[in-house]
Amino acid sequence: MALLVMIFRKMMRNKLMTLNMAFTCILFIALMASVPLYTDGVLQSMLINELESFQIERNVFPGSVTIMSDYGFYKGGHEAHQRVFNGVNNYINETFLENIYLPVIYRLTFHQTRSWKIEEDLRTREVPDREFHFRFTYISDLFDNVEIISGRLPSDKLSDGKYEAIISEETMYVRHISIGDEFIVKHPGNIDLKPMHIVIVGAFRPMVRNELLYMFADISGQNESVFLHESLFEEAFLKNFFINDTIWYLALDYHAIDVRNILNVLESSLDLEEWINDRGFNSVMPITRLLPIFQQYREELIPLLFSLYAPIIIMLLFYLFMVSSMVINK
Repeated sequence: MALLVMIFRKMMRNKLMTLNMAFTCILFIALMASVPLYTDGVLQSMLINELESFQIERNVFPGSVTIMSDYGFYKGGHEAHQRVFNGVNNYINETFLENIYLPVIYRLTFHQTRSWKIEEDLRTREVPDREFHFRFTYISDLFDNVEIISGRLPSDKLSDGKYEAIISEETMYVRHISIGDEFIVKHPGNIDLKPMHIVIVGAFRPMVRNELLYMFADISGQNESVFLHESLFEEAFLKNFFINDTIWYLALDYHAIDVRNILNVLESSLDLEEWINDRGFNSVMPITRLLPIFQQYREELIPLLFSLYAPIIIMLLFYLFMVSSMVINK
């Protein structure tokens, strides 16, 4: 107690020195506290720069998640395939997206049937005698991301028992199809599916407004694809799941990845990849390759960044030594 009283009295006699000491301690604490913030800021900037550079160099969105089905892996027909499809949908929405905590910028679902044989080609003009097939294709938000270059969009109702459809610009030229051409197509193996009479009412060109739609351009231009109105496709094929291929595509906002939640993002992505692969499907997620590389850089850089503590501590010790010498001399 007596020692504390003595120290207090000395502090009162040397107010200027006491004030300097207090200011130094505050400055020291502020500098020590700023180092972790500075370190996180440097690492965050490096992370985003790495992901943006990957996007520019590879023309692939780093936050993309692409899952491709392989229903042939399962026995049990379309009923088994529908159960698998629902399972993947549920895992993506209820587990993956809830755990990864990244905003979804864009999402796309792609469905395609098996090839349907053209039973009757009702084109009246002379065309090259070349056999081809049609695949009924569905892409979510299709009509919002295409430019109709000829004709119009298909109706959501049957017209005299005919299904109106649109095709891509490429299909129109490669298959020598014009607006108004009609075909009767038949599924080659499933007797539950009756022949369908389709009439081509329009042709489109994909509108790729940003890098998120790069995949849309790839899958919408297939030259065997015909596109019905969404409601008719769902009634004809999705209801009983006469689907041969499905692709799920998500674009996650990688700018929302923080250095403090990298491990969570990586673990959620790896869990999804493992879950999908266990079910015989394929997945492509650039982030599962990029984040481990960044983590390695991070482990190498953190000791270097934390070396900033050393000069601050040395300065404080030197200052305390100087003050102590002055007090002893007095």
